[in-house]
Amino acid sequence: MDNKIARKDFFNQPINIDDLVVMADKWKSFSVNKVLKFTPKMVRVEKVDGVGTSKLVYPDTCMVVDPKLVTFYMLTKKKK
Repeated sequence: MDNKIARKDFFNQPINIDDLVVMADKWKSFSVNKVLKFTPKMVRVEKVDGVGTSKLVYPDTCMVVDPKLVTFYMLTKKKK
């Protein structure tokens, strides 16, 4: 597979393998995901908190985020 195809997120930022992305999850919540690999048209992601399995999503449904923000979110989020 050709990994030279540029994948762009919602804000037209490049997406790379191992990037952290935020995307809408079901109703009105968001999930933090890690990019695992690319397919010709989609991106395979897995939730950072380890709940669930990996899934394929279109790149323009994701937003690349800074790992520092994700660390802060994971340390301060409330348990449900």
